[in-house]
Amino acid sequence: MSQNKIKLHIPRLMAALLCAILVYACALTVHADGENGSCGDNLTWTLTEGTLKIKGSGAMWDFLESTMAPWYEQRAEIRNLILPDGLTHVGELAFYDCSRLTIVNLPDNVESIGDFAFASCEKLKLLDLGDGLRTIGKSAFHGCWELTDVRLSQSLQSIGEQAFYDCASITNIVIPAGVEKLGTAAFAYCTSLVRAEIQTSLKILPEWTFFGCTQLNTLILPATIEEMENAALRDCDNLSTVSYGGDSLTMEQLKDVITEDVPGFGSTGFVTNENPGSSASAGSAVENSDGSISEQITTVTSGNNSSVISTVDRTFGNQNGDTISSDITVSIENDDGWEEAIQNVQNAIEELNGRVQPGVTLGTTNVTVYIKDSEKISDQFVESFAGSNVKLTVVSKDGSSWKIDCSTMKKKEFSGAYNLRYTVEPADADALELMGVTQGYRIHFVESAVVETEVLIALPDSAMLQTATFFRRDDKKNLTRFQSVQVDNDGYAHLYLGSVDGDTDYYLGINVPEAEAVDAADTSVSDTIIPDTMQHAYPKMDYVEPIRYEITGRSSSWGMNLGQVMGIMAAVMVGVIVIVGMVVYMWNKRRVRSGYVPGWDDIDDEEDDD
Repeated sequence: MSQNKIKLHIPRLMAALLCAILVYACALTVHADGENGSCGDNLTWTLTEGTLKIKGSGAMWDFLESTMAPWYEQRAEIRNLILPDGLTHVGELAFYDCSRLTIVNLPDNVESIGDFAFASCEKLKLLDLGDGLRTIGKSAFHGCWELTDVRLSQSLQSIGEQAFYDCASITNIVIPAGVEKLGTAAFAYCTSLVRAEIQTSLKILPEWTFFGCTQLNTLILPATIEEMENAALRDCDNLSTVSYGGDSLTMEQLKDVITEDVPGFGSTGFVTNENPGSSASAGSAVENSDGSISEQITTVTSGNNSSVISTVDRTFGNQNGDTISSDITVSIENDDGWEEAIQNVQNAIEELNGRVQPGVTLGTTNVTVYIKDSEKISDQFVESFAGSNVKLTVVSKDGSSWKIDCSTMKKKEFSGAYNLRYTVEPADADALELMGVTQGYRIHFVESAVVETEVLIALPDSAMLQTATFFRRDDKKNLTRFQSVQVDNDGYAHLYLGSVDGDTDYYLGINVPEAEAVDAADTSVSDTIIPDTMQHAYPKMDYVEPIRYEITGRSSSWGMNLGQVMGIMAAVMVGVIVIVGMVVYMWNKRRVRSGYVPGWDDIDDEEDDD
């Protein structure tokens, strides 16, 4: 090859090399910003800092076991799922084994959920299926162990086989009237299921429908039922009440059919043609190795707009005395559910108190509220616990989580129906530089609030067991540090705040250098707060200093920040000056009309009077 030809090829080689470098750089940039790609003909996805966000519209692709969803390899990192309003179908195996996913909200446009779509999401607690869902595929929620409350939409037409198989925490289920197809073993091994109501006009209860639902106490069958297939109620040994208003079977015939699956039902259970109501209870007891007895009673109350699940644990025959504790889970469907829930929760607490006898220690009552479709928590609901030994946890639809110790709260202290939601996103470069870290997050509260609370911020696994430092942005170049906490082994930073400001940006820095962390708040990294969930790892801590709830925003009893208060005070002062000036002016004007002529002698006259 001649030298001239070599010279001609050099620019081309350089251009090709430059293109390769640019492509490589772009690839690095994409990796830094998060994984991304397509998951439907008109759907794209990105995974950043534990949040899987899907954009676009239409149906998601169905995925195969041989290939799985494109984010499958990163499934353990997914803590939040954001779905677009235009989504119409959730693909098969789409979120299989996303073991850190806790909340799923399906848009109302979703009509179908594919097979195994959410199977083995073992941490899934809150599920909103939307108002337009028609089909739930095979094993769609198989193995979602922590799912406690499921409200099936009225639009639902088909429930696939094993759809909720082994959902061991579901306590109540209502199968809507529109369901035309119910698959086999749809609710098998829902071992906490206490109450089941079938509103649809089924003629045959499929085989294995409630197999292994050992706590099932109350079953409401439709009047159309004519047959129960093999093992439909097998091992439902706690079943005591069955409601049936039909005439295809006599009461005795139905009782005989049930007894084939539940041998004890023939002697202890009964069939009625009356609806047993919206509440049901079931209990169990076990003997411990020390001879003590542990008893658990679960009561489910299902309302039109809310549901309340009360679980009472009692241990008696223990050397340290008898103890009783209670966990109450509340699901709020909409704003109308608050009043309904207040009454049902109070009933549960009264029942709990009725079990307390002399010599019995009553522990803390833990109340967890899941807000499905309501922007604000009811102040009346919170105040109903004021002064009582209740720890209230509020979880909103987007995963925002707050904990309130009601034992120190006074009536009217919770001033207003607060919107407790907040957003978390990666911090910008300027904020990272001010905090002196490479990993940090911006936190924005939707609304200002004055309440002593423990705010739980979910962080990526990379922050687990690290120190998170909480800052408030004062201006572009200044941050004020308030608190340092250790991130627990579930990836949550527990912030203890006395107030927040919806107009202020807050930041969390991971492993902030001590020199950078000390400021006007006069607190150092050595004051890191260890959350209750981690106390067991610090057995040498003989004394734990009471936690101080930091006032980070609004601090006045009027529910306003200092700047707002000063502004109002200034406006009041100006108003007073204007009014006094106008009064003096009008008074002098009146004197002038009466013939008075002001002059310098007035001052001398006033001095002489003195």
